[in-house]
Amino acid sequence: QAAYKARAIVEGWVQNGNPNIVHQLKLLDAERAALLKKPEDAKRLYSEAARSAVRAGEIHDAGLASEHHADYLLQLQDKEGASCQACVSIKFYSDWGATRKVEMLREKYKQLLQSGPPTNW
Repeated sequence: QAAYKARAIVEGWVQNGNPNIVHQLKLLDAERAALLKKPEDAKRLYSEAARSAVRAGEIHDAGLASEHHADYLLQLQDKEGASCQACVSIKFYSDWGATRKVEMLREKYKQLLQSGPPTNW
């Protein structure tokens, strides 16, 4: 219930013209789609959240969206897609200068990243 209320508040900000929060709304919607077992919607929304964050200049939020996307793809057993999103997340956080976060992600995704970059790069 609280999550729906929070989402409604964020949506109101977006509808009132706040361009700097669009990516947050998309991330909330991606998480909801994931919980509702709508994988295609979730994947699309995670990607849109990251793109919107980059457009807003919020590179750290693009990293967060990509990290959540990687975690979701791991739940779906899509290791190649998860590896791709993990690398993207690491790149965003690295560009932002979040050295400790990059170290944490490299440790978190160690096994996933050991096989090298995804073959579809």
